[in-house]
Amino acid sequence: MRYTARRPDLYVTKDIEKSSPMKLHARGPRPNPNEWHNNPIEGSKPRETRFKSNRHTDPLAPEYVLPRCKLEKPPTPKFIRDGYTVTDIDGTVPKPLYP
Repeated sequence: MRYTARRPDLYVTKDIEKSSPMKLHARGPRPNPNEWHNNPIEGSKPRETRFKSNRHTDPLAPEYVLPRCKLEKPPTPKFIRDGYTVTDIDGTVPKPLYP
């Protein structure tokens, strides 16, 4: 063997304590991924929402069930007075053309 194959690597500093960079995040025990889930709580997760209707139509024989309502007559207003008549003021009524 040649000398270059067995010579020591002088650039490696593994033998010197604290000569390499520290780990940024220490690896510890990983938390249980199911520990903090809210699965057992009813209504805590979004549920599938679709438009649901009980209306169904047959395209070959369409018979639509439309909503119905009972029409009521509008109430007649109570007559208090006519605000446009000015016959009680003198000179507001024209004189008859043929007396």
